[in-house]
Amino acid sequence: RVQQRSPTTEKKKTTTKKKASRPIGGPGPVGMRDRRVQSAQEPGNELRELLEGSDWGLLGFPSILLRFAAIYVAVGGLGWLLSDNYDTYNELLTIPLAKRVTLAALFGGFASFFSALRLFGAWKYIDARLEDTNLYFEQTGWADGFQLDKPDDTAFRDRLLRDEEVAPRLAVVTRAFYVALLAAALSFAAFLLVWSNTGGPS
Repeated sequence: RVQQRSPTTEKKKTTTKKKASRPIGGPGPVGMRDRRVQSAQEPGNELRELLEGSDWGLLGFPSILLRFAAIYVAVGGLGWLLSDNYDTYNELLTIPLAKRVTLAALFGGFASFFSALRLFGAWKYIDARLEDTNLYFEQTGWADGFQLDKPDDTAFRDRLLRDEEVAPRLAVVTRAFYVALLAAALSFAAFLLVWSNTGGPS
């Protein structure tokens, strides 16, 4: 006699074979193992969010510099247009060419620097979260924040993630950050030199 299987029985068997994909960290076998810790605050999930949210840190050193240079030129061009418009419609004040150039460079330099600072800060934060063994978490806000030690296997997992995923990218981002910092410093120095020697708009 052949025993017929009901559709509901088949459905139960197929569903039990499927394993739900669990994000890095969380209450699973490797994580903080504390119900107070939100999944989004797990260092591994913070790393995943960073990787999925921005591709700048995944680029090579020349590509990152090209993006910073594009910001420098775009914002510097805007600064040039503003100074040119001011000079055109103001009959009492005239901005010499050297001042316009250094003002545009100042705008571009600081715009690219703050973009680099934001990128560097995001990767540096993740690097510290993966390296530290005692972390700060919040359930709903600062009022219920708490410190928590990582379990040993979680700390080991996070060190591997840091060494393999974060450290190489952070090294590239850090180099690009210092180039943007140098460009901003030179632009600011040129601005001070030109505007202090000529005494402002004439």
